[in-house]
Amino acid sequence: MIKALAGTRVPAVRILGMFVVGFACAPLVACGETYIETSVTTAPPSAVTTTISSVDPNAPIDELLTEMTDLMLGLDFVISDGPDAQVVMARIESLWDAAEPTVRSTALDSAPDFDQALDLARTGVDRNRPADASKAYKILAAVTAAYLADYPS
Repeated sequence: MIKALAGTRVPAVRILGMFVVGFACAPLVACGETYIETSVTTAPPSAVTTTISSVDPNAPIDELLTEMTDLMLGLDFVISDGPDAQVVMARIESLWDAAEPTVRSTALDSAPDFDQALDLARTGVDRNRPADASKAYKILAAVTAAYLADYPS
């Protein structure tokens, strides 16, 4: 076919153009309308909701830090398994909110290490990266052990 059209350039360009237009329009034929249902705004009855208990701001610092470390230990598995990572992270955040003033007033030098661990944990939860949560646990366990050794309650 190309040899038959070798003498004339215009028909070969037209044939090529028809192929290009045909391939460009082919995906449009399969497209349909997309509908977004906006009336459904409540969770289905089978959905499980989890609430976290409040943290006592007057709890001993060793209890707060130990619970934070215990929760952080399994955070990488929680991230891998499902949606409960946000709940666990919220509990860790509330524990840190209660412990942070004491840590900053007694050992200001260790506060950045706690912050680094919590930042890694947040990244792990937000970006679904269990390895970040695992690294956060290692940092938190080390800094908690050092803090509790220096400042026993």
